[in-house]
Amino acid sequence: DVLVAPDGTAYVSDGTAKRIYVFDADGALRRMITSSFFHSVQGMVFTADGSALIAADYRHGLVHVPLTGTDTVTRITTEDGRRIQGLDGLASHRGALIATHNGAAPGRVLRVTLSTDGRTIAGFTVLETVSGEGEPTLGEVIGDAFYYIPNSPWGAYEADGSRKAGTPLPRPEIRRLPLVNPTP
Repeated sequence: DVLVAPDGTAYVSDGTAKRIYVFDADGALRRMITSSFFHSVQGMVFTADGSALIAADYRHGLVHVPLTGTDTVTRITTEDGRRIQGLDGLASHRGALIATHNGAAPGRVLRVTLSTDGRTIAGFTVLETVSGEGEPTLGEVIGDAFYYIPNSPWGAYEADGSRKAGTPLPRPEIRRLPLVNPTP
C-alpha cells in the first residue's frame, strides 16, 4: 500500500519484507521503518496531528508508527489487550478508521474508533459484510463514501505469484459504501 503526505513524501508498506519505506518527494529513499510488530504491514493512514502513521498489520492488527522522535512502534489494542487481526486496506473518515477485513469469513468493512490519544481501540462496527467471489482489499474514502475492491482474486494465485490451475478470476469490481446516512 502507498500513502502520500501533503509534502510529497511517500510511505510504501512492504508486507513481505516487513517494513515501511519512506521516499522523499523526488523519489529518493529516505529511510526504512522496521518493527517486531510488522509481519505483513498493509494499509496506512496519518494520525490527526500528522506525527505518526496508523498501519494495519495482517497478523498483529493496528500499530502506531511514530514518524519523529524516539517513540517506538506500538500495538493498538482494546483496553483488555484484544486486537483486530486480518486487516488490509485502511482509510480515515471523520476521525474513525475504515478498514477492509479479509481475515474474517466472510470478509467485511469495519469502522474502527480509537481513543482520544489514538493508542487504544475504543470500538468497531461492521459496516458491510462482503459475499461472493474473492475478498475485500484496498479502498479509499472520497467525500462521505468508501470505494473499495470487494473481490480481490488472491485465492486464484499460489504463494509464488503463479496462477492456480483451473481457478477462475472474478470480474473486477469497485463498490461504493456510503459512510453517512443520506438525508431525506
